[in-house]
Amino acid sequence: MALYYFHLCGEGDVLLDPEGQEVGVEASVSGLALKEARAIIRADALCGRINLMMSIEVRAESGQLVHELPFREAVTISGG
Repeated sequence: MALYYFHLCGEGDVLLDPEGQEVGVEASVSGLALKEARAIIRADALCGRINLMMSIEVRAESGQLVHELPFREAVTISGG
């Protein structure tokens, strides 16, 4: 198990994840980031405004960037 931090980034600001999450396999880091992004988007939708300019930045305990997920890549928008 390794410790990863899921920071919320956007509009020049970064909301740091102070606790991080223990993840067994690095490949599942991307799945967890996707789940977190969609949860934030879902909560924003309930308020009537979704900001797709945000992203989740995943860093290893060492501080190394291991994954970045822009919210635009977390959903598919159809219709008009």
